[in-house]
Amino acid sequence: MKTLKRLVLLPLFCGLLFTTACTEQYENGNDTDNGYYNDNGYDNGGDIPFNRTITAVIENGNNYDDLINKVAITLWSDDRDHTIATGTWSNGAFTITLPETINAEFLSSFFDISLPQDFYISDASARWMGDGVIRAYDEQQRQIGILSNRSVDNAFWSGLVYVDRDITARGTLPSSFYDNDGGVASYQIWNFQHRAGWNRVYFTEKREGRIDLYVSSEPISGLLWFFDYWGQ
Repeated sequence: MKTLKRLVLLPLFCGLLFTTACTEQYENGNDTDNGYYNDNGYDNGGDIPFNRTITAVIENGNNYDDLINKVAITLWSDDRDHTIATGTWSNGAFTITLPETINAEFLSSFFDISLPQDFYISDASARWMGDGVIRAYDEQQRQIGILSNRSVDNAFWSGLVYVDRDITARGTLPSSFYDNDGGVASYQIWNFQHRAGWNRVYFTEKREGRIDLYVSSEPISGLLWFFDYWGQ
């Protein structure tokens, strides 16, 4: 899988949290009695459960029950990882609750990005966070891999983004990065609307002479959860 690619998405979505698919009750919006926000059981128009708790079943997850002891989300600051959420692993699935807010030290500004003149952003003073992953740990508290939400062929995947206010962004950004196949991406095409707080974001990769990465808030169906094992 193209792990490096998902950890080096420039400039905004660097290392997005792979924590955005939910169990079947979330996808179908059936569970409306557990503190969720709107009619279909979600905050953010169907993105994130209002209680910010995500439960996901991993493909062939029971094979990893003897490996994974816990999961956690960490963010990098001051030359070290900071844990912002810790979750549990049981019977091939994990549960983790996202924090309600993110400390300012982990947030970045759109003013840090050189945006083209024709790029539309509703509020360039918005601050955001997309730099983190769900990490899996063994009983010795060693990191042994990450949990990713993607299609089987790696052409589609999802992540989380945190923003401190409502924001809309549309436009194309020149971008280049190397993935594990050695390819160089040419452009990122953004089209999303996010509400303040945690939001789901979807990625589509298209290779037609160049690599284009589409970044959208439009849901993509058929994504599955995988454990990407790094070994010892």
